[in-house]
Order: sequence, then structure tokens, then C-alpha cells
Amino acid sequence: MDEPAARSAAEGAKAAAGVPADYRFESAQRRFIELAEGSAGAPSRVRDCLAWVVRYSGEMGGWRDLAIEDATGKVVRVQRSK
Repeated sequence: MDEPAARSAAEGAKAAAGVPADYRFESAQRRFIELAEGSAGAPSRVRDCLAWVVRYSGEMGGWRDLAIEDATGKVVRVQRSK
């Protein structure tokens, strides 16, 4: 997957991931992230995942990061500013 494909996947997943409509693309970085492979709150295995982390930001300083798995093009993590 290249950056344009990652950005396209993130754009398609913005609404479902809870990214506010007024947030705009800021950056995309390809990096390894750690993903838990079980249900939340229970001990589980962790795997390394090559992902594109696509950041959207708003005018008031808030941001959302969508991690798009490089191999599948699926959103595997959503992080937000506090």
C-alpha cells in the first residue's frame, strides 16, 4: 500500500471511525504499531503491524489518528486527542 491508497482508505472510514466532518487531513506516516489480538480488558497476545497512521485535525487543536493496516487496508486502531 502506498500513501495515496492509505489516505483513500482513511477517507472512506472517517465517518464510521467518528472523525468529525470538519477535521481535515494533516499527515500520513508508515510505521509499525502494536496491536492486541483479543477482547478489550482481557490478557491477549500482541503483534506488530505495519500500518499507515493517517492524522486528521480540527481548528481547535483536536486530532484523530486512523491506523490503516498496510497488508489489508482496514482500520485497525483509532486514537483521539483528549
